[in-house]
Amino acid sequence: MLERVRTRSIVLCVAALLCGCQSPGVQQAQGTDTAAHNGKATISSAAVSPDGKLIAISVFHTAGGRAASAGLWVVDSATGRTVAVFEPPDTELRSPSWSTDSKRVAVTYYSRDASGVKVLDLESRRLRDVVGPEEGIYHFGPAMSPDGKWVAYVRVRRGIPSVCVAHVDGQSPLSNLVAGEAFDDVGSLSLSWSADSDRLYYLSPSDGEARAAAVTTGEDARVGTLPAKGFSGRTAPSPDGRWLLCTAWAAEEEADGAWLMSVADGEVTALPSTSPGPRAAWSPTGSHVVWGEAGSEPSSGLFVYDVASGSGERLTGPGERDTVAGPHAWNEDDRVFFIRDRSAVMSVSGRDGTRVKLPDADVIWEPVVVESEAEPPPPPDP
Repeated sequence: MLERVRTRSIVLCVAALLCGCQSPGVQQAQGTDTAAHNGKATISSAAVSPDGKLIAISVFHTAGGRAASAGLWVVDSATGRTVAVFEPPDTELRSPSWSTDSKRVAVTYYSRDASGVKVLDLESRRLRDVVGPEEGIYHFGPAMSPDGKWVAYVRVRRGIPSVCVAHVDGQSPLSNLVAGEAFDDVGSLSLSWSADSDRLYYLSPSDGEARAAAVTTGEDARVGTLPAKGFSGRTAPSPDGRWLLCTAWAAEEEADGAWLMSVADGEVTALPSTSPGPRAAWSPTGSHVVWGEAGSEPSSGLFVYDVASGSGERLTGPGERDTVAGPHAWNEDDRVFFIRDRSAVMSVSGRDGTRVKLPDADVIWEPVVVESEAEPPPPPDP
C-alpha cells in the first residue's frame, strides 16, 4: 500500500524562469525556492505518464479575483516531490498529454491574444513551439501519438473547430483532418489515438457518433452511435484496441452515461453509470475500466467495471459531496489516480476488495498558496 504522503508544494515556490539565451521558440525551465504568489490556486487538469512514475499537473492561479497564470508542475507519483516546473511569464499552460516514452509532454498555451501547442522535454527542461503562436485562434485538447511523431489537437478559427495534427518537431505543415462545421459544441471535442497511430477517435455530439479519422488519408468514418446527443464527451481506446470507452455528460437528449463500444462493429454496452466524470481509464491489462462520479452521497466516488463478467462495483466509499475529476490513469503498480475537489491529486489501490472513503485516499500532491499582506495588482487587460 502506498504510504500516505502530504507533500505540499507551494504554488510557484519552485518557479520556472525563462533563460534569456534560448533559441527562438525554445524556453527553458529552471528552479528557485524563493518566489510565491497570493491568491487562489486550483488544479485545472492532470495526466499520469505512461510508465506511471510522473504526473503533469496544470495549476491555475488567480489573484484579486482575476486570472493570473497557469503553470505546469511535474511531480513524482509516489512521493509527490516536484521534479520540474514550467511557468513562462504571461502564459497559461494547460491540458498536458504525455508521450509514450514518458519523456515529453504536449500542452496548449495561451498568451494574451495568441495560442498554440508546445512540447515540454523533461530531459532538457525546455518548452518548444510545435504550433503557433497564432493570434485570434484557439487551440485545445492536445494528444501525442503512440509513435511519438504527431500531436493532435483542436483548432478553432472564427468559431469553427477542426481536428488537426502537426509533426512533433514543429517543422511539418499543419494538417486539418476534419473540418469543423458539423461540430455543435467546441468544448466537447476530445481526441484519442489508436495504438498504431493511424487513427484519431473523437465523439460528434450533434449525432452521438464515435468517429475515427485516418491520419494519412484523412478518411473520416463512423465507428458507432451512442444513445445520447448534444453532450460533452471523451473516448479512450482499450490497450488491445478492441473497445472504445466513451463517456458523455451534460447531454441534451437521453441521459449521461458511460459505454463500451466495439471498434469492429460499433456495438454499444452500457456501463452502470448515471453521472460519469469527464475522464475514465482502463486498467493496464484492459480487463477493467474505472470512472469517477460527483455529487452527494451515495453517488460520489470511484467505480470499477469488469469487462469480462459485465459487473460493476464501487471502488471507494462515498465521500460527503466530494467532486471527483478523473480518474486520469490506472498504472502498472495498481494505483488509480484522480483529482478531488480540484484541490489535490490523490490515488487508491485498484485491487479487488479495496474500499476506502475518498477523504482517506492517498494525497499525492496539492497546491498551497502563501499569502502576504500586500496583494499584487491585477494584470492589465489584454
